[in-house]
Amino acid sequence: MPIVAFVSSKGGVGKTTASLLTALGLADGGDGPPRQVVMIDADPNLPLVRWAGLPGKPGNISVLAAPTDEALTAAVRKARFSMPGGQGPDWIVIDTEGGARRAMHMAIRLADFVFTPCGPSTIEAVEALKVIGYVREASRTLKRPIRHGCVLTRIPAAIRPRSVATVVAQLKAAEVPLAPTPLIEKEAFRALFADGGSLDSLDPKQVSGLASARANLRLFAADVEQLVLAREPAPAG
Repeated sequence: MPIVAFVSSKGGVGKTTASLLTALGLADGGDGPPRQVVMIDADPNLPLVRWAGLPGKPGNISVLAAPTDEALTAAVRKARFSMPGGQGPDWIVIDTEGGARRAMHMAIRLADFVFTPCGPSTIEAVEALKVIGYVREASRTLKRPIRHGCVLTRIPAAIRPRSVATVVAQLKAAEVPLAPTPLIEKEAFRALFADGGSLDSLDPKQVSGLASARANLRLFAADVEQLVLAREPAPAG
């Protein structure tokens, strides 16, 4: 039952989108069986709770609200025993509010693996490296490994701007593992928060590019799973 947290000291980097897509991909199971996933919404705005209230939520995904710092630890404790018979889910995914508030540091300390989303911007890379520093410090303080990595988000579909290569070079220089598949800027990903459900439940007459969005999600979720479950540290950059 890995606990994966998506954290950032900056808002607007695609953290909640990455959290939801990770949960959807893990729950779907890819080529394997579906998995039980509990999402913990630690953003006071509760965007994932709102998503869960829309039609079409997969039955093997549940969402717990943790809008305050104190609620986060309790939500993780509840999630560990939330399945029938008091069993734990296959995965727990924590989404936090952007900003260096206490809940972000609590999520880091509770997680087995911390992902920091980063868009194609040097400013975002600097903030991502700041968070990686928090993770490494927490790992030293707790005297247990908290593994970490970055995921690229909001990458343009048609062109790869030079700033993407700059960001990757910055992460590589800091020896930060990076998920190989970036999240592409997709209308379908935005539509999930308006219409609810999964990519399979969206109407192709209303939402364009669903096939490529599904392919992107599958590869991205597989990368996240491989990084989290890998026995050896992932290469940087």
